[in-house]
Amino acid sequence: MAHGLLSTETLPPPRQYDGWRDAIRATHHAWDMPAQPRRAFHGWVRPRPFGVTALIACTSDPCTGRRGAVELARTDQAMTGVLFLLQGRERLAHPEGDTFLCAGQFTLWDTTRPLAFEVPERLHKLTWMLPTEVLAPTLR
Repeated sequence: MAHGLLSTETLPPPRQYDGWRDAIRATHHAWDMPAQPRRAFHGWVRPRPFGVTALIACTSDPCTGRRGAVELARTDQAMTGVLFLLQGRERLAHPEGDTFLCAGQFTLWDTTRPLAFEVPERLHKLTWMLPTEVLAPTLR
């Protein structure tokens, strides 16, 4: 996992979204994030490792992404993300249905299962990534 602040601020506007996709893939596992028109995109990610876990602060402009079969195959360790929204809204689509989150709400997501997200407005969130093997006994 990448360490330190990853920000689009230092990139020229036409490269900002590509830099954003790279930052998400470096901190949140493999994602398929469709290209966007070449315009400014503002976002930053700050991962903070704590032993085998990491707390990831993230702020971004609207975007979408999904984890399908290709991305799942690239996942080398099963992780569970505890996602807590501080500002904005996010829709998560998974086989069981959609989850709609707004500020003050949280959910869990599993890196071994298909998932899609849509951020329709500026977003600020925290994700605590934990190895599923560490969290699983607590969830039983």
